[in-house]
Amino acid sequence: MPRPPPPGRGAPGARRPMRDFFAAWLATLRSPLLPLLRRALSSSTGSWDDPLSSAAAAVEAHFQAHWSALDAAARQDPARVVASGDWRSPLELPFLWLGDVHPSLLTSLLRTLSPSPRLLAAADRVDRRIRAAVPAVSDRLRRAQKAFVVAEVAGTADVEAFLEELKGVALAANRLRRGVLSELVAAAGGYQAALYLEALSRFVLSMHDPEVLRRFDQCRPSPVAKPGRSERKDRLPQVAVVCPRGPRAADSYGEAPVVYSYADVPRFAAVASCDGDGALGPQRSAWGSSAAAEPRMAVRNVRAYGERATASLSRGGVV
Repeated sequence: MPRPPPPGRGAPGARRPMRDFFAAWLATLRSPLLPLLRRALSSSTGSWDDPLSSAAAAVEAHFQAHWSALDAAARQDPARVVASGDWRSPLELPFLWLGDVHPSLLTSLLRTLSPSPRLLAAADRVDRRIRAAVPAVSDRLRRAQKAFVVAEVAGTADVEAFLEELKGVALAANRLRRGVLSELVAAAGGYQAALYLEALSRFVLSMHDPEVLRRFDQCRPSPVAKPGRSERKDRLPQVAVVCPRGPRAADSYGEAPVVYSYADVPRFAAVASCDGDGALGPQRSAWGSSAAAEPRMAVRNVRAYGERATASLSRGGVV
């Protein structure tokens, strides 16, 4: 079955961005490869000519082709590959390490299939290999980053050398992923290997399933737009009285909410201050902006003040 050409290979007309390659790669995995594997699983007889092995081999080769394509992309633009390119879905991002799935995800997925003790032991061996290799590759990236920062501060940064090191990091990460998948499939063998590859295919495709992504988007907080002036007036109490001297100075102030610190002033659309004898000090205009230049006034009936302030704000004015 023909596969989409990896980015950067083949005749110029056959080259395509990694985003386009990945879309074609997913489409091929979705159909025909996964349906063929499922049919082979449901009709497996265990005979020498059972189509299960060839269907499983085709899916494994498809994943290996994906990592080969990432290698080709890394040779052209390693920074983009390491940083996870724009072909990834937002749900996929938490599962990535240096451009693709973390190798430990491959062994974790195998453990969900209730494998035999022999296969569990093989998964443990692979996990030990991953625990040794992942820090080494990550440390290589950190050393490259540190060297670039030091050189940049000194004015001697070599961008080409840094990108070359990034390319090496990306290739090492993909080499580890390829080896882990090959070792797990070989250890599982036969029907178990096919079940594992079917589960891996379903997981990858779910990261790009429109319904799954729709539910994912519903769980994300919507961006909050900064409210306009009129919207903010609608949400906040129209007027408040600030009484820094405490509750006893705030007696008989009608419906106006009372606060005891100027730190609370921005929560209200209009604010007046009072002193101990009930006199209102300098008013504050809408949103608490100071109007200290206004003359001091004595208003005993804060209820009347609140009604006047509310009426003024409802007409779009300020207190």
